Amino acid sequence: MEESRLLESEGFQVFRTIGHGQFGQVFLVHRPEVGFVVAKVMDTSNFDQNEWDVAGILKDVPPEICPFFVRSILAKQCDQMTIILMEFANLGNLQRIIDANIDIPIPIIRVIMQQLLYGLFYIHSKGIIHRDIKPANIMLHSPPGSGRVITKIGDFGEVKIKKRIDYLTLMTQRGTLPYMPPEMFLALDAGKVQADSNVDIWSLGITFYQIVTHTFPFQTQSTFMEQYKKTGILNRPPSIKDKNLWDLITQMLKFDPKERISASDALKHPFFTSYQAKKEVTEEQFKLVQLALEAQRNGNKEITQFDTNDQFVFPLTEVQKIIGNVDPNSEMEQLTPFEQITQMLVDLIKKISKKGSTEQTHQLFEMGIIQTLTQALKNKDKYLQSSIQETFTNIIQKGWKQIKPSSSSSSNLQQLLSLPHPYLQILERDGIIKQIIEIILINKEIDIKNKNEAIKLLNVIYIEGFKIPSDLQKQLIEQLTFASKSDDEDQQKYALEALSYLSFNKENHDIIIENDGIEIASGFIKEEIDGKDIDSVIVKYSLLLLLNLVTFGNPQTIQLIHSE
Repeated sequence: MEESRLLESEGFQVFRTIGHGQFGQVFLVHRPEVGFVVAKVMDTSNFDQNEWDVAGILKDVPPEICPFFVRSILAKQCDQMTIILMEFANLGNLQRIIDANIDIPIPIIRVIMQQLLYGLFYIHSKGIIHRDIKPANIMLHSPPGSGRVITKIGDFGEVKIKKRIDYLTLMTQRGTLPYMPPEMFLALDAGKVQADSNVDIWSLGITFYQIVTHTFPFQTQSTFMEQYKKTGILNRPPSIKDKNLWDLITQMLKFDPKERISASDALKHPFFTSYQAKKEVTEEQFKLVQLALEAQRNGNKEITQFDTNDQFVFPLTEVQKIIGNVDPNSEMEQLTPFEQITQMLVDLIKKISKKGSTEQTHQLFEMGIIQTLTQALKNKDKYLQSSIQETFTNIIQKGWKQIKPSSSSSSNLQQLLSLPHPYLQILERDGIIKQIIEIILINKEIDIKNKNEAIKLLNVIYIEGFKIPSDLQKQLIEQLTFASKSDDEDQQKYALEALSYLSFNKENHDIIIENDGIEIASGFIKEEIDGKDIDSVIVKYSLLLLLNLVTFGNPQTIQLIHSE
């Protein structure tokens, strides 16, 4: 529950819990700027820097070079907890396929193995040893509309980074027992053991054995390890009829790690390179390759070498035959059509409002964009709220340029100061200003950043100090003066900035004074004079509040400030 609240406070929509363990919980979340991602939330004391170091090593690897591992997006420490964002895989993990207990055709076994061996080859080439390869840590993802499935090695929480790729490294026993290689399993009491990337080869070999047979090569792991150590013989199960497949699995499951085949050599094994392998391609694989080639010819730059090589093409239809008619787009469909449209359009409209010409921005206003997006402010997504308000501010600021000062003896500035904002009447008539105050400013669930955006927006609309609808005026000013006395500095800054803007308009003075606005601002200035460590922003807006009350206030207000 605490983890969900933390994610929501960071602007994420939490859809469901994906998993949990001793080190934290994993959630499927959404935020418009990153889309659907996986958020791993853990106690900061359990955060392993190695996991983030791996993200640094792999973060610049484009998918066209190697799409077969889960990429980390960012890590953020929040007080006692750390959030790690990772790519979302929309079909779950490989364990689902194994648990279905359905025999898989050799061409599909081959493509799963080839994808994973390539992913393992790539991370090993970067000096990364995973140490916990198992079906539950291998994710399945189908890019929407592609008809293909990509297997991805995930969960780098037990990773070891080698300083020298060609040397053994000292490491603690990590991983999951049934997938643990002999050099780790038989040295469980030793604490640490010299090992290398071949530990991952064994674990992946056990995984491949499971995919084909739906079992482990042992009933009792300790007995198996002792016997295997003596005989070096791995019994071939009746279900593995392909001799090249069995030869590759046995080479991956050599007892002596020095004798195990490497990932790079495994990719050259006859199971992948023989004439038989080239011939055993399904009709769906062939069809998907042709579609990818056609897309590539038509200029689609997202098509990779793996999309046009039938040995790497894993059809979505094959997964659906095994685990049912899964839909890769099901998560996106949980968003309402309005949310989907908003997510796609808000950033585009924001860019136009920021970088477009005054005429383009004015067209956005005339099209009713502000009126339409005001409804989206009710969305609890903090990023959307912030982007929408920034868009409003951009449009309204450029609205001033629609005024063409007439030629007269008075200066352009004087004319502008005497004119209301050209959009003001429409904004007030359509109730948009009132909605911004109700949805953002008076709502206690809205974060400070979005409240600040709203305050700046209203300040742009009212050059003489923004006016509040009479039925909301008292409530808002009471909230702001109360927040200015908070122990939270961010709350204080936001509240004092808002009050200083409100104080430009003398219609707000009486309620500001009734709620001790003068005493609050004076108190911060006195503390600064007395040498206390007061934030300069708090001092700035305290001074501005008092200055506006003096400049635009009546004699009684000025006398009150003098007495303070």
